[in-house]
Amino acid sequence: MKGSTNHIIILFLLLLGVAYGQEGQATELLFSEARQMAFNGQHKAARSKLNTILAYDPGHSDGQTLLAKTYSWEGNYEEARKHLNRMTSGERENQEAWVAAIKNEMYAGNLHIALGLTNKALSFLPADPELIGLRSVLLAQNQKEAQAPGVEEDFSDDIIALQPKKQSWKGKYDKARIRFNTYTSEDPLHQQAWVGAINNEIDAGNLNIALGLANKALINLPGDRELLVLRAHILKLIDPVAARENEDIITVAQEKKNINRSNRIVLSNQVDVFDKAFDPMLYGSFEYVKETAYGKIIPRLLYSNRFNTDGLQYELEIYPRFSAKTYANLAYAYSSSPIFPAQRAGAEVFSNLPKGIEVSLGARYYDFKETDALVYTGSIGLYKGNYYISLRPYLTPQAGQPLSFSGSLLARKYTRTKEDYWGFRAGVGYNTDLKQLRRDDVLLSETILFVSSQQLQLEHQFRPGGRTSMYRANLGLLRQEFAADPGNFFYAVSGGLQYFFDF
Repeated sequence: MKGSTNHIIILFLLLLGVAYGQEGQATELLFSEARQMAFNGQHKAARSKLNTILAYDPGHSDGQTLLAKTYSWEGNYEEARKHLNRMTSGERENQEAWVAAIKNEMYAGNLHIALGLTNKALSFLPADPELIGLRSVLLAQNQKEAQAPGVEEDFSDDIIALQPKKQSWKGKYDKARIRFNTYTSEDPLHQQAWVGAINNEIDAGNLNIALGLANKALINLPGDRELLVLRAHILKLIDPVAARENEDIITVAQEKKNINRSNRIVLSNQVDVFDKAFDPMLYGSFEYVKETAYGKIIPRLLYSNRFNTDGLQYELEIYPRFSAKTYANLAYAYSSSPIFPAQRAGAEVFSNLPKGIEVSLGARYYDFKETDALVYTGSIGLYKGNYYISLRPYLTPQAGQPLSFSGSLLARKYTRTKEDYWGFRAGVGYNTDLKQLRRDDVLLSETILFVSSQQLQLEHQFRPGGRTSMYRANLGLLRQEFAADPGNFFYAVSGGLQYFFDF
């Protein structure tokens, strides 16, 4: 199969053109945190997260709108206007952007401009109830202004109900409560008034009242994301255990520092202990991860000690980003040691599809000095709430033999943040990343194809207090067939730890 070296290059190019991959769901988790911060008055911290999202996904509409809103809520109406004008010009049916643009002019006191924007928005969204309600309010306010020319009317009492929590009403909870109650009673669909009312009670320490308001608001606005986030936040505050578990999520200063880090050092080690035939095997690696606007770049050095033989492998892995929803994984490794393949290469393209589905397609090439192999692979995964599950098959053609097949399953439950999770892996069939073995007293290279194995592994990744460091621990069990004695199996227990340092 030496001729497949040229074929793999052609395959990689085809994959880049026709396959799909995914950016992952981290963006939505980050946006959820930014939204919670924004509606708790932490506008600068929210913008830090939103700018990170938009650097990777400039077309993230919700992120663009929320960014503009934070400027508007701080009184920077001109900056908010720039963002919102671009959005409403390019996305004519983006209701949230229109509403934010209208309210920005209301906050600025430009009621005639706000009314004009409302009429324009209704030409694209003629039946929208919130736009119709805003138009009624603006007609009434403009009529008041016309009846008293030359008199500058104070609209602060009206505008405050349209805004999320503002630090200026700290301690004036009763006065704010009266205003919010008036607006939510007159207009049960006034989402911003509900958000303000709920935040007011949170600030006042009335968590049960805040929860009741959130439930009532969701009756009128079922499925509203901001209200759902607020409700979840209140439930965590009511439950002290959950509040402590989420303490590091809502620590703004620490989060802000973490967002700005684009470099990572990763150290890892692992040991495998066998029930027979083999001495313990040791593994270690060092890698540097560089985040760029175009994707990740990862040089990596791997070390192994197997059968009293030391070996090193040098690897370069990159994740070029093609769009907000598509990226690739390209990798190449080289080693002169007999316990590693002479060369190893891989290419895979990922795509993020609607409804939390992700898919990928790719291939891996192994050069074992005396022979080589081409393995086709891909994956299909699903994000559902805090859970992620992925299935990955492997297909390996063999000259003169049936196509060999194996597969693996990965499941994770995310806990406190997008980086904290418990995971479970299971694999059956042959494994393209098995441990080094011997056959007829000849040392075999790292990958043994076409031997049967079953493996289970538990893993836990967590970031403790300081948030510059992160850890991943794993514990696994492997049952594998002897390459030299088909039908006879051995067992191995493995354990390892990875350390991540961000800077």
